[in-house]
Amino acid sequence: MNATIKLCSVPDCNKKTIARGFCDAHYKRFRRHGDPLGGGPAQAPDGEALKFLEDAVKNPDPDACVIWTFGTFSNGYGSARKDGKTMKAHRLALIMFTGTNHPHLEAAHGECHDRLCVNPLHLRWATAKENNADRKRDGTHNMGERNGRAKLTEPEVLAILQDPRRHREIAADFGVSRRLICSIKAGKAWAHLTANVS
Repeated sequence: MNATIKLCSVPDCNKKTIARGFCDAHYKRFRRHGDPLGGGPAQAPDGEALKFLEDAVKNPDPDACVIWTFGTFSNGYGSARKDGKTMKAHRLALIMFTGTNHPHLEAAHGECHDRLCVNPLHLRWATAKENNADRKRDGTHNMGERNGRAKLTEPEVLAILQDPRRHREIAADFGVSRRLICSIKAGKAWAHLTANVS
């Protein structure tokens, strides 16, 4: 029985797929730049992507998002490259606009909350705690069910909290690890829910 060889999903690339639908070369570019075609002229310091950011920070309109149309990281944020360094596009936009870089602060989105927006007037420097507080307040956090890796729903977590059985039995019923059940019961996992339950 012959196995079907899958080819790279990049047009005109006839190499064998190794991961995420890309050949080795395109997968490496995807991991490094957030784009299987990244790292070429569009990502160079004098390239199209950097020019896009320069234009975005020149005379920004406070009412309009400027959506990044180039490579992205796997978490949905834009990926930009300058001086041999890859970083989030919105962070680079804020650095270019303010003329300062704050390594210990995050480039936080304000009212728009669009991960691809690089309008510097929609951004501000914030601590991780301030940024997380904004996400909670505005409902853009990734806690609980909003987290792409969540294996449980909120009603299931509430049911687990009320379940008097042994942790091993609960874990088997819900298809999760005993460790997760212990963390939920201890108020460590899903803490935003467990803190409100007595």
